[in-house]
Amino acid sequence: MSRYLGPRHEKDLTEDDLMLMQHYVHAFVLRSRQWVTIPIDKPSDVEFSNSFDDLVLPDNHSKTVRALVDTHESLRATRSSESRTGNPLSIGSCLDLVKGKGAGLVILLHGPPGVGKTSTAECVADDTKRPLFPITCGDIGETALEVEKNLQSNFQLAHKWGCVLLLDEADVFLAKRTRSDLRHNAVTSVFLRTLEYYAGILFLTTNRVGTMDPAFKSRIQVSLFYPKLNLKVTKELYRKFIKRAKDEQRSRGHVEFEIKKSEIMDFAKEHFRDLERNGRDTWNGRQIRNAFQTAIALAEHKAKKRIDGEPVPVLGEEQFKIVAEGYAKFDEYLVSAMGASEAEWANRDRWRADPYTTIPAYTQMTPQVVPLTTEQRPAYVRSSARKLPASGQDSSTEESESETESEDDEKDQRHGNAKGRHGKGQQSRPPGLSDGEWEAYQKVCGMYKLK
Repeated sequence: MSRYLGPRHEKDLTEDDLMLMQHYVHAFVLRSRQWVTIPIDKPSDVEFSNSFDDLVLPDNHSKTVRALVDTHESLRATRSSESRTGNPLSIGSCLDLVKGKGAGLVILLHGPPGVGKTSTAECVADDTKRPLFPITCGDIGETALEVEKNLQSNFQLAHKWGCVLLLDEADVFLAKRTRSDLRHNAVTSVFLRTLEYYAGILFLTTNRVGTMDPAFKSRIQVSLFYPKLNLKVTKELYRKFIKRAKDEQRSRGHVEFEIKKSEIMDFAKEHFRDLERNGRDTWNGRQIRNAFQTAIALAEHKAKKRIDGEPVPVLGEEQFKIVAEGYAKFDEYLVSAMGASEAEWANRDRWRADPYTTIPAYTQMTPQVVPLTTEQRPAYVRSSARKLPASGQDSSTEESESETESEDDEKDQRHGNAKGRHGKGQQSRPPGLSDGEWEAYQKVCGMYKLK
């Protein structure tokens, strides 16, 4: 005997009805981009928080992003209703000559690491109560066929589910096309075409905006620059992390820390100024967060070793100084191994223009092309190499005379009278340089005197 089982309330279901139903559901994990099977009693409602207000962003960045997302959402709803009713679409959606192009919202966030680019996309998804769909270059592939297939698949899912799509560290796809690398050119061309027809919200993040292909400029609605953290923003981040640490302790019922806020804030100010004074990179937001996690762990570990009384962790300047010392040693080693800091390499390779650098301004000037004189030509230098003094002969007089001549020539160069043994062809001094800057400029450009 069969019967129709229509919509019913849970209490109206019999044991036989429950036996016929599946005890699992299929779900898509956005982080790993995989389909999984989970028990039917495991899924729960997502709890959204107002984390956008906790972000410390440059002026007007928060307003700009929110306005763009809200406008795109209203246009998306308008397109959906007008497409069902058959009425003409809104004026803003009909500006493109080709139907279906330019309907998406593409936002580029660029700047040095750890300044809030990825967090902005995450907070936008949280603020609009939409799922975040993060993908990386490794998830899309290397060849043009793989990139096109995976991009279309991910773009369709993200648009269908109304996700905020995040392509983090998009340097590979944004890089300029060259004449020699045809494989990369094909990947970039596919990404450009797919990007133009995407109708959802897409955030692109990069810390190498200087390598971006010019064709992307017109396909990106807005580009927002995230500068390195200044002292004001750094102190604000310390305050927020202190408040968050206290809130977490209360919500989880843990023993509250004795947090010496004023002591930590004094450390934040002095540490920032000390790094700037020594020409080192200041901490970014991610490093500050890591410093808090390590400092809390040090405070807890120290409290457990106490024998007298209740072990109450104390978080203060002591723990942060230990963390800062570890960071400083690692940075010193990196600078020694690489020959410059990360910010300096970014400037030299033209990935981006960080606000400050330890390289003097005059060393970044383009050296003038000066023809070689007879004495400067390699053949002449080899033939006129100085002979070693005979055994027993005192060479100190010869060396002192050579040094004296070199000093005289340098003085002549500083005063614009380069009439020494090198003759004509000396480099003229660029206007606006003092004597000391002119001397350093010559050394940087390789204009050493041949002895």
